[in-house]
Order: sequence, then C-alpha cells, then structure tokens
Amino acid sequence: MPSRTISFWRCQLIGWTICIFATFPLKFAIFGNVTHALVASLLREGIGFLLTLGLWRIYRRWNREAFTTPRLIAAILAMSIATTTAEILLVLLIQYRSPLLPPHSHSQIFLVGIFCYRTMLFAFWSLLYFWIKDWNEAQLRERRLTQTEIRRQEAELQMLRAQVNPHFLFNALNTIQSGLNRDQEPLKKVVLGLADYLRYSLANQDRPMVPLGEEFDAILQYLEVEKGRFRDELIVDAHLDENARHLPVPGIILQPLVENAARYGMEDSIRPLRIQILAHSPEKGRLEIEVSNTGHWIEPRGRRADGTGGSGLGTLRRRLALLYPGRHDLQIKSEADRVTVSIRLESEPAEEAV
Repeated sequence: MPSRTISFWRCQLIGWTICIFATFPLKFAIFGNVTHALVASLLREGIGFLLTLGLWRIYRRWNREAFTTPRLIAAILAMSIATTTAEILLVLLIQYRSPLLPPHSHSQIFLVGIFCYRTMLFAFWSLLYFWIKDWNEAQLRERRLTQTEIRRQEAELQMLRAQVNPHFLFNALNTIQSGLNRDQEPLKKVVLGLADYLRYSLANQDRPMVPLGEEFDAILQYLEVEKGRFRDELIVDAHLDENARHLPVPGIILQPLVENAARYGMEDSIRPLRIQILAHSPEKGRLEIEVSNTGHWIEPRGRRADGTGGSGLGTLRRRLALLYPGRHDLQIKSEADRVTVSIRLESEPAEEAV
C-alpha cells in the first residue's frame, strides 16, 4: 500500500475518533442519557467516516489542474451540502427504526443548526484533503527537481574532474621530452612517478571520494615528476597528520594546488622554489589543507571574471561549492615572499552531490 494511502487512513481514523470524544458532551446534554449520547456519537461520526470515504473516492478522480480556487471552493461546498443531506437522512432513518435512540431526539429545532455544522465539518475535511494533496504533490515535484539537480551535479563533477588528468599528463610528457637531451637517470623517477600517479587516477576515477592519505601519497608521486623537471631548483616539504589520513576528500583535490605552486612559483620565486604541503584535522569533522610556495601571487592567465577559468583553482572552487555548499572555505594569501592557498572542509560532503 502506498505511503500516502497509509497516511490518509491514519489521519481518517484519528480525526473521526477525536470527533467522537469531542462531540460526546454535547450529545449528552441533548439526550440526557449516557447510552443514547454514546450511540448517537458512534452513529453520526461512523456515518461521517463512511461518507468521507466516498468523498475521498470522488475527489481522487478530480483533475485538480482543471479547478481554479473559486471553482474548487464552490465544488467543495456543493459536495459538502450533498453529503450533509445524505447523512441527516440516514441518521433520521436509523433513528426512527432503532430503539436505541428516542424518536424525538432530532426535533426540527435542531435540524438547521446540525445541517450547518455538519456542512462546515465536511467542507473543512474537503479543504484539508486538498491542502494535504497539493502539499504532497509539491513535495513530490521538489524531490524530482532535486533528483534532476543531483544528476546534473554528478555530470558536472565528472566533467570538472576530467579536466585535471589531461592537464597533468601534458605537463609530465613535456618534462620527459625536455629531459631527453640531458642525464637520463632522473627520467626513471619521472616515469615511475608518472606511472604510479596515473595508476592511482585510473583506479579511483569512479570514486568521488578517496581517503586523504591515498591522495597525499599520489601527490608525492606527482612531485617526483615535477622534481624530474626542475631538479635541484625544487624543494618539497610535505606533512600529513595521521588523524587526517583516513578522512574522505574529493579525488584530485591536492593536484591543482601543487601544480599552481610549481607552475607560477617557478615564474616568480628565487631559486630554489620551496613548496610546503600541510594537512591536519584540528577537530573531528574538520580538515585543513595548506599548500604554500615561495614567490609572489601571479594572477592566472585567461581567468574569467567569475574566477572559474585560467587555472585548476577555478575548477577546484566549483567542485567544492557542489560538494560542500556553505561548509568549505578556500583562501589565497600572498605575503612577503610566500603564497599560501588554504582549504577548510567541515563535516562530510553533501550526500546528494556524491
């Protein structure tokens, strides 16, 4: 049975049970007898329960979009009047044929008041039904839109991540090519580092999140490629706290930071270029990553006004915005002769974007 149907039956049973207890004192005042009052309550509210089931069957067949609000209210009022008329006729018929209620218990002086009250009750039931139905349908539309947005974000994340590896491979091949005319021994580390890094990338290409320790080890292999290119002109200091090693992070989160540090640092820094990588978790559910290099900040070439072009930082900003909405921070600081890019991540990534 659908959950919405179960919810309807639950509300139906609870609502009419409340009506029985709420109207019992009034019926006791009218009849002056506990038995008669109890029978009248069970009879009238029981019939009301059955008649609203009929209304439910009818309302389910209505095309809600075909009704403007005034037309819907008019239709509900008409159905409520018809339902009240049917209920009163049934009660009067049972009353005069059953010894459980005195035949004079529904004199004409009460009929108008009862008719108005029951009409308002059925109208309220009908309005509540359509309000809940509209609310449920709005929730369903919102869930469908959310699922569509999730699929769009997943596709965008895959596209953004796919932009990184070709860029790195291009740089690595340039490194190998530039070293062919020099000492061949350092190229062995470059090729091994390139092979290990590409192996890591292929093994994790379908994993949106990876342990930070795996990402950290892979970036050290990346730096072997960079060291093969720059040799003694590049010095690396990397440290990862053990309590942060198993924390999940988006795949290829460090590579854009390190690539920028090496690329732009070599343009502006006094040799040797010094790159420092620090990652730690100051408290549970929080991760801080910092990549710094000697030199000065150089605005990435080709960067668009929205800050998303020209470098891997723009791609990384977009990925973090999708995965950690409102729960991340990426800062760039340039002071004296050092440039620092720091990332702060809080809690787990958004479940819908993973």
